[in-house]
Amino acid sequence: MKFEKIVVALDSETKSKNPLFRQAVDLAVKDGAGLVMVNCFKMATVAEMENRVGTVGELESKDAFSTQAHRQEVEIAHRKAWLESMAKTAMDKGLEVQIMVEMGNPGERICEVAKQTKADLIAIGRTTRGSLADCILGSVSNYVVHNSPCSVLLLFES
Repeated sequence: MKFEKIVVALDSETKSKNPLFRQAVDLAVKDGAGLVMVNCFKMATVAEMENRVGTVGELESKDAFSTQAHRQEVEIAHRKAWLESMAKTAMDKGLEVQIMVEMGNPGERICEVAKQTKADLIAIGRTTRGSLADCILGSVSNYVVHNSPCSVLLLFES
């Protein structure tokens, strides 16, 4: 099977070592595929970001919303810069690369990006957090495997 567009879902928490990225780049080079690098995150609420509990009035105040908006912009810029630094490696190998930072439920956003970009493969990592933790907390890779609009390459990470 030859792939034309590969979505690689990158987790910024595992950015120090990324065999998933290397494997997706190698596959894209082999097939002459385009690469869509995506990083997804959920933004914390103002109450979660603060080290104190505020009143409902404080949480709804204009200042709280502007603080949250500012933190969101900073987070997106940081993640885009990280993806851009990695994208250089893929572009140096002649790949057409698109980067996306998505906010929301990571599993849902990854599947949506695959639909939007008409990808025929999603490459995603699977941590060894454990089946009990996955049952309680949920698993992004499990969601993607069961809801993907295309094939999924699942790489186990330690």
